[in-house]
Amino acid sequence: AAIPEALLESELFGHERGAFTGATTQKPGKFELATGGTLFLDEVGDMALSTQSKILRVLEDREIYRVGGTKPVKVDVRIIAATNKPLAEAVQQKEFREDLYHRLTVYTILLPPLRERVGDIPLLAEAVLREIGEASGKTVKGVSAEALERLMAYSWPGNVRELRNVIERATVVAEGDMIQVEDLPVHLQPSAAPGVEGRPEPKSLDERLAEMERSLILEALRESRGVQAQAARRLGVNERSLWYRIKKFGISPDSLKPSS
Repeated sequence: AAIPEALLESELFGHERGAFTGATTQKPGKFELATGGTLFLDEVGDMALSTQSKILRVLEDREIYRVGGTKPVKVDVRIIAATNKPLAEAVQQKEFREDLYHRLTVYTILLPPLRERVGDIPLLAEAVLREIGEASGKTVKGVSAEALERLMAYSWPGNVRELRNVIERATVVAEGDMIQVEDLPVHLQPSAAPGVEGRPEPKSLDERLAEMERSLILEALRESRGVQAQAARRLGVNERSLWYRIKKFGISPDSLKPSS
């Protein structure tokens, strides 16, 4: 997606000298350079249909033609493709070639959103802190227990990229060697708005979402008679993610099991 469509064919397949203005030397493309190894195509769902047909031809014939060339060049490349788009839907909408879709999906790895793998958050935060420390020289040892709890309770619509931005921001403003709750962005901090003239304090969005989440978990556990594996399937999350949420909300699944 970062390469202009007009230059993409040259970048992927290479070009011969004199193929176009500025092509003063022969240049091998990414397929040719990766032969015998692996070529990673990121954001493949953003590829133009015209380029998709050329990629398909390479995968089928295992040979490329450099731009301006007349002789085929044999390539032997393993393709790993990634996308944040549902390609099956793109195929139905005629935005992605069906034949290329089936050619690429020989083996599919679905990466769940970060909110469904909250157990990864401490490890990811540690890795980001290590990278930032090596790059900036600022030493932040870790995330406090309270701040980590706020990170693990958040839904992360921006997934790992958003987590990295939050950790990087907190590292900049942190005064000690640990990231505290007050170092996190406002939307990750507990609500501190006071009540007005005896009225109950208004609940923050996070608090209301937490109540709704707890209610849905309780409902799923009741319907599953306290069996966490069944409840996780009903909620569309993995068992590890459900286990964390049960611990967070202090729910006792055993109390929802039918008595003997």
